[in-house]
Amino acid sequence: MNISSANENISDYPSDAAIIGLFEDKDFIQEIKAIDTKLDGLIKKLITKSEISRGFGEIREIHTFSHIKPERLIVIGLGPSQEFSTAKLRLLMAKVIRYCENRNLQNISSLLHWHEDHSDFKKVTQALTEGLLLGIYQFDRYKKNKKEVNEINFVITEIEKSHIETIDEGIKTGEITANSTNLCRDFINEPANVLTPTEFSSRITQYLKHPNLNIEILGSKEMQDLGMNAALGVAKGSTQPPKLIIIDYQGCRGNTANTVTYIGKGITFDSGGISLKPALNMGDMKGDMSGAAVVISATKAIAELNLEVNLKTIVIATENMPGGAAQKPGDIVVSMSGKSIEIDNTDAEGRLILADAITYARKLGAQKIVDVATLTGAISVALGNVYAGIFGNDQPMIDKLISVGKNCGEKFWQLPLSPDYAKQNDSVVADIKNTGGRLAGSITAAEFLHVFVEDTPWVHIDIAGTARSRKNTYLREGATGIAVRTLVDLVSDI
Repeated sequence: MNISSANENISDYPSDAAIIGLFEDKDFIQEIKAIDTKLDGLIKKLITKSEISRGFGEIREIHTFSHIKPERLIVIGLGPSQEFSTAKLRLLMAKVIRYCENRNLQNISSLLHWHEDHSDFKKVTQALTEGLLLGIYQFDRYKKNKKEVNEINFVITEIEKSHIETIDEGIKTGEITANSTNLCRDFINEPANVLTPTEFSSRITQYLKHPNLNIEILGSKEMQDLGMNAALGVAKGSTQPPKLIIIDYQGCRGNTANTVTYIGKGITFDSGGISLKPALNMGDMKGDMSGAAVVISATKAIAELNLEVNLKTIVIATENMPGGAAQKPGDIVVSMSGKSIEIDNTDAEGRLILADAITYARKLGAQKIVDVATLTGAISVALGNVYAGIFGNDQPMIDKLISVGKNCGEKFWQLPLSPDYAKQNDSVVADIKNTGGRLAGSITAAEFLHVFVEDTPWVHIDIAGTARSRKNTYLREGATGIAVRTLVDLVSDI
């Protein structure tokens, strides 16, 4: 899909379809008034006859019969103006671009600002671009008989030449953030027989090429030398060797205070190990590396945007499989931190690899840590598939993440931490056990990580309920890429 701008009046710009948006409670802006005049008041007549609805998300197609250069208008309802936001703009663009795709419309033009209050051209253009690219994404590389779809050319028309440069900047930023999110979705959607830990690390080195990025891949021998026994215990049941991936981005060289560490859970397939999962939907466990995909893809976008920050990204990638050598319930491992862990349930493996990754990050001098993981099924019970859960020991960082997420159209909800919950992880035979029982499962998982974070400022994001979508709405079924765009914006503000 090609997205560009044109210093043109939309009614004079030839296209298969021109997109215009109408609010329920606002009069037409000048460009739409001019279009309606050339169409002999057709738009207003159809509104009067209730044949065009201005309710949010409503779509109506009108043929123009050569009264203006676009062959047809696609009129979309924007709903009440006070409720409109860039998040809603993304949703609408995802919906309308799939409508155009289904109608096989190749050349599309669109207005950018649908009422005079839309003065932040870059922000609005970025949101529009993200909506288009996120909405049209589809993972179909393994289908033999694919639907033939022509490439779409999408042009944002703007009559004021002075705005074009800003619009182009918004397009570029939106393309970087959306394409990085779609890369994340590609990683998650790949089957586990293809995206092994070795292949995952190979693709990371392939896709993340930037002069300010340095990538280091370590294997099981180096991990053993580091004392990462918690992570290596998870890997024991698999024939696929684990990988420790360290990505260093230096966008603000010399400023050691401006350093953040992102950590992602990288279980490329989670069978549950000896504590085997039920067969129903186990195939979705190819996406148990979603946290790793998120932080890696966010790092790619941060580098391409040349943000003036320093960032370390750490991922431990492995499978969690049953086998003759697999760790067992009742085993005790000594983590990289020196703390001993009783393995109460081998399906609580994500927190084990994160424990060693967090310890490693602190050893490297991490000043602020954000980890992302599909950590617990319990978060889905608590929040469903609408909000991702967040926890942490640094309230300003948590507040900033929630605020940034809202601007990105990604929802996060804070859950509590408390010593009363942490007690559920107490072990009789070790320093800590890797489950705290069924009650408050997502909280006790976060409290487990808290033990290894100690006093380092930290936020934990549990995306187990939101990493995949089963509805053909804003995003097509499959991986969502939630948190990529939030982490891109967050790193500049914490």
